Amino acid sequence: MVFWIKRMARILGFVSFFVVFFIGLDPARPFDPQIVALAFFKGMLGAVLFWFAGFILGDIVFKGLVSGVATSDSDAIDGGLIQRIHDEKKRIDPDAAHPKESKKLKGKIKAEAKK
Repeated sequence: MVFWIKRMARILGFVSFFVVFFIGLDPARPFDPQIVALAFFKGMLGAVLFWFAGFILGDIVFKGLVSGVATSDSDAIDGGLIQRIHDEKKRIDPDAAHPKESKKLKGKIKAEAKK
């Protein structure tokens, strides 16, 4: 995945360099060294900015949308504090860990007890 993020950022940087470079050239004097140097500098600056932005956005898109991590797994990844609290509640009282499931289970037990 990192390979594709880097590749997309590099392609975006190259494309932005050539676009900014050719737009920066003066059609009346395309070989003027001062204009070429200025267009080259603008192109490099645009390429670096677009490469950086492409790398950040690619990282967000590929890792965030494509490889969606389940909420319970992301808790363990993000320091694990919420996951540790959840595990401690489950260790102390299994019903406290999942209140919705425990209510359903208690309702089933009461229904079976009435029969």
